[in-house]
Order: sequence, then structure tokens, then C-alpha cells
Amino acid sequence: MVAEKDLVFVSYYAAKGRAVKRSCEAIWTQLQPFTRIDTRFKLWRRDIISAGSNKDEELEASLRRCKIAVLLVCSEYLASEHWDREAKPLLAAAQKNEIHLLWQQVAACNCNHEAIHDLQQIIPETVLTHCRPAVRGQYEQTISEEVFKAWKEFPLLSQRLHTLPIDNQAQNFTLPMPLRRRCDAVALVLAPSGQETPEVHYAWRAFIQKAGEEQFQLIPNGAIGGCPSYVKNSLPVLLECLRYWIACELGDEPVLEIFAPRDLLNEDWGNIGIQAGEKMPLNTSQPFLLRSSDRLLNPRLNNREGALRRMHHHLVMGTGAWLTPERLAKMKTLETLKSLDGESLDESANNSVISAICLLPSAISKHKSTWIESVLHSMAPLVVWPTRSSALGEEQLLKFLRCLQLIREDGSEDSDDPCKDDMLKRPYCPDLAHFAKARQNLARSANERKRKSHSAIDFAGLTILVDHPDRTPDRKMLQALFLSSHQDPASAPAGEPLGTQSALLISS
Repeated sequence: MVAEKDLVFVSYYAAKGRAVKRSCEAIWTQLQPFTRIDTRFKLWRRDIISAGSNKDEELEASLRRCKIAVLLVCSEYLASEHWDREAKPLLAAAQKNEIHLLWQQVAACNCNHEAIHDLQQIIPETVLTHCRPAVRGQYEQTISEEVFKAWKEFPLLSQRLHTLPIDNQAQNFTLPMPLRRRCDAVALVLAPSGQETPEVHYAWRAFIQKAGEEQFQLIPNGAIGGCPSYVKNSLPVLLECLRYWIACELGDEPVLEIFAPRDLLNEDWGNIGIQAGEKMPLNTSQPFLLRSSDRLLNPRLNNREGALRRMHHHLVMGTGAWLTPERLAKMKTLETLKSLDGESLDESANNSVISAICLLPSAISKHKSTWIESVLHSMAPLVVWPTRSSALGEEQLLKFLRCLQLIREDGSEDSDDPCKDDMLKRPYCPDLAHFAKARQNLARSANERKRKSHSAIDFAGLTILVDHPDRTPDRKMLQALFLSSHQDPASAPAGEPLGTQSALLISS
């Protein structure tokens, strides 16, 4: 008879008193309340072996009972005996699909040489102790929630092996339903279809990035059930089809990454109503990111991926800067500003790499479409502006940026920091998936407070364009799928004029 697996095995090692040790202990503490929420949720780590017990036997028994493994990796852990005695057996079991393994890099180490590096982290591309304390605390809570979620969703051993209870007859046995797929993201790419009609039609393709994989895979349009193209006012119908497919096919709630063309970027995406049991704004019904399809489909833009990669690095580390009116006054267009490509605007400026642009309400003008076009050519990975229908004031917009943790304020007293006294501190966005889900949670809380107190809180009134150099479907495949994209002026071949760009109005 097969022994049931029900244990969450938490494995780590670090010297007492170090930040990495405190972070691991914080994750363990965050996991404790789930043992009360569901008494079947059992936690184990080597420290709980009682005095007088045989350590080797206890360890072997816990490895056999492990259902979910959580590895918190640092250099001391890799160098200790616990890596060989705990991590390696758990990795081997995960590769046989006997357990579900989760891991997180807690401190800098050479884990990229180990097999574990082939698996996606809980918080991708993040080293916990490199984050400021408030962000690290939020990540530690997120890790605990993901562990409990995985424990609930990973099937019992009896289900995976299709074993029968002793008192059941084989002829009455029905195989369990196949597991729904787990994934990190679903991408929706929109582009003008090129149809000669009074109203612009948008062709679309959807992609899925499965859990632990780096590449997006194409989802056949027929699987989602949408029409070949949609006009702007019908795009909510497409989003409803895609949301329904996600709910039916996927085992978790992935981030929806919407790659929109230039003429759709200024739409009120957060307030688009999605039917999910009841009509709910996209901002609260689905964690999503707004990205640029022009940067994928326009060769002139996607050939500048190096600039996006350099600026994105500063955005992740919180070492870049927002574009300020003073710098804007020294240039003709965003496209020609050298600091956007990693060089200082002048010799006296320190750390002046632009990684984000913010258009505040006082600077809104009738030339928004021209402004957005210039923003795309700047390759800045983070751009924030109020939607057309938004009534946000400057103070409220800045408050939202801080609530969304897009502003890095580390409390440094370094008087040489040129951003120390700026109203907009350094832009900061280390992880897109975490940001999308945090924004959704804040929007839900704001809507709940609005219903109770009727206060005018409008997280959906903020447009946030955020691009990543690597999290994209294959560009060559996309350009082949959207054969008519060359009819979009923004996708003109290299060397053709893109039209004049009027003066930009940006305020901080």
C-alpha cells in the first residue's frame, strides 16, 4: 500500500544573525497561520526534530512524506551538507513528478550552476536580501501564499498514481480529471488588421508561458473562440473569451500581458468590464500588464532591444531616474536623448540613466498621441500617465505611485544623491508579475472602500506601460503572423520617415 504524502518540507541553511537567516525565518513564520486555516497542512524543517530522536531516520521519513518542497537558496546552503542530504533528493523527486518543488534565491550565490536553476523561482529574477525591507517583507508573504496554494492544488499521491482505495471495485473506479495547466503568463498581442473599413479592425494572437518555461507558446485562436478581428469597442468581448479560457484551462490565475498598438495605449484598459460571474473592471478581475505591440512588430523599434535591456536593468535595481522637465528642455524629442541609451545627459549629472517617464495631469495636452509615439521610440521600460477619462490630481497620482511601490525611497541620507530631493524618487519595478498582482489587490481594496464610503478612489484611472526585454513572444513568429502590420504607419520599414513629432509636455 502506498504511503500518502502530505508534508511541506522547508529546507534552508544560513548562519545565525545574518539577513538571509532572518528572511528564511520570516517565510517560515508566514507559513504558520496556514496550519490553522487547514489542519492537514503540515510543515517540517530539520530544526523541529525533537531531542533524543534519530536525526537520519526523521529526515528520511520526512523526505518520504514530502508533497511540497520549499528550497531557500544562498551560498551557505549550497556549501553545507544539507544541500546534498535534502535539496538533491528533493530535486530528484521533483524531476520524477513525485513532489512539487518551489524555490527562491535568498542571497547571492552560484546556484546558476545547479539543476535547480532550470526551474522558475517563486518570485522570478529576484534575490530577497537585495530588496529593500518593505519589498522583501511583501515577497516573503507572497512566497508563503504561493506555497499554500501549491499544497492545495498539487494532487494527492493516490490521485497521481491512479491507485484505488481497498474497498473499491475496479469496475466502479473513474480516473481523476486531468490536472489543469499551470502557467506564469498569458500574452494577448493586438495589431491593426489592415482591413479597408471605416473603423479600424485589430487582429490578435494569444500565447501562454507555462510554469517554469521561458518561452511563450501560441494558443490557437479557435481554442479561445474569438472572432478573427475586432473593432475597438468590441475588444471587451475578446477579453471575456480569453478570461473564460483562462478560468477553464489553467490551474491558477496568470498575469495577462496585453500588447497594444500605439493608438490603443491611451484607452481606459483598467475600467474595461469583464464578465466573470458578474461584470467587473479588468483592473480587479484579472492581474494584467499593458505593453507595446509596436516594440515587437516594428523592426525599427525591436532592433533597439539593447537600449530597453540597459534601462530595464536600472528599473529592476532602482538605480535609474525619471525624466524631468529640466532634461526634457535640453532635447528636441525623446528619441534623440542619449541618456535614454545609458549615457549621461551632461557631465555634471550622476546616475542619469532614464528608466521611467511620468506625465502628470498638469501636463496633459491635445498632442497625447504624438507624445505616446515619442515615448515608444524612447524605449523607456516604464511610462505612467492618467487615462483620458481620469480626474486624478498630481498629488493623488504620486500617492498611487507610492502605493504601487513604483518609487524607490530608501531613506538614504547621502547628500550626493541627485534624486534625494526630487518629488519623484527613483523608479523601481523589480518583478512584473508581482507588480500586476499587487496592483490588482490594491484596486480591489480601493473599490471596496469606495462602495462603503463613496470616496473617489480610481486606481483604474492610471495607465502604466511597462515593457520587459525578455518576456515576449517570438518576434519573428509575430511578424509572420501579422503580415498586414506593415500597413500601420508605426511599422514603417527602417529608413522611411515616421512623421514629425511636436514638442512634448512632461511635468514632475
